[in-house]
Order: sequence, then structure tokens, then C-alpha cells
Amino acid sequence: MSCGSQVASATHCLFTVLPPDAASSLSATRRYGARHCEGFAIDDRQILEHARAAAAPIFGADGEVLACIVVIGPTMRVTRAKVRTFAKSVRDTARRVSRELGYAAP
Repeated sequence: MSCGSQVASATHCLFTVLPPDAASSLSATRRYGARHCEGFAIDDRQILEHARAAAAPIFGADGEVLACIVVIGPTMRVTRAKVRTFAKSVRDTARRVSRELGYAAP
């Protein structure tokens, strides 16, 4: 997962990788993105077939993405419910680190 390529810098929203069928329709892509503007990304077997992941960006004082925090695990242990819980923890941790680096959220 590449943090920089998944962050919409104007809104600081992080999106998941779109499933192939969603990319064929602009309206489907917008609906999918609108639901996922929560400050983190979830990969539900889109990159690796047997893995789920959650990621959140770490911003510097200038608002640029410096790094990201990622948690990844096998689908047999990381359920969809667990990955959402992990994602919220990853997001909250990334926000704390960003604040310590001088980032002030818009």
C-alpha cells in the first residue's frame, strides 16, 4: 500500500483500493469514495488474496504525507470487523504522531 498515492491531499481523506468493477463507473467510484473518507484505508483482499490491511497517513507540519502506519494480517485471523477496529486505532495513532510533528488538521 502506497500512502502517498492513496491520499487525496486537498481533503486529507484516505481511500481504499477500488475493486475492478467499481472503476468502470464514475458514479460508483464516487459512492465508494464517499463512504471511505474516514482518515484511513482498508484493503480487504484487494492486493493480497489472503490478507486484510489498514493504513493511515502521517502528515508533517506542511501538510505533506511523510509516512504511513500499516497493519496487515491473514484473513483467517483478521476479520472484516477486526480490520475496521484496527483501522480506527491506526488512524488515531497516525493523527497523534502528525500533531506531534506540527500538523494542524484543516
